[in-house]
Amino acid sequence: GLGWGAWLATHTDAAMPYPDSLILSFSVVGQWLQARKKLENWAVWCAVNTLATWVYWQKELYLFSVLYALFLLMAVGGWREWARARRAQLAEADAAASARAATEAAP
Repeated sequence: GLGWGAWLATHTDAAMPYPDSLILSFSVVGQWLQARKKLENWAVWCAVNTLATWVYWQKELYLFSVLYALFLLMAVGGWREWARARRAQLAEADAAASARAATEAAP
C-alpha cells in the first residue's frame, strides 16, 4: 500500500495517493480472503468501504461516496450472515460430535 502510494505521489497528480493505494491494497486482500471463504474478509471490506466513502466525500464525488456507504451496509450484512452461518455450522458439528460420543459410550 505505502509503496504504491509513494509511486502515485511522485508519478501522478493524484489528490489522495496514499488513501487511494490503501483502498486498492486492502481490496485485493479482502478479495483474497473472500475467495478463501474467510470470515475476516468482511472486516477488511468494512474498512475499505469506510475509507472509500470518506475519500470520495473529500473529493466531492458524493454519488460515489453514497455508493460506498451502501457497500459498507452490504458488507455489515454479509458479515452478520456469515457469522450466523458459522455459528450454526459449529453448533451442528458439536451436536454430531456429542451424538457420536453418546453412541460410542453406550454398552
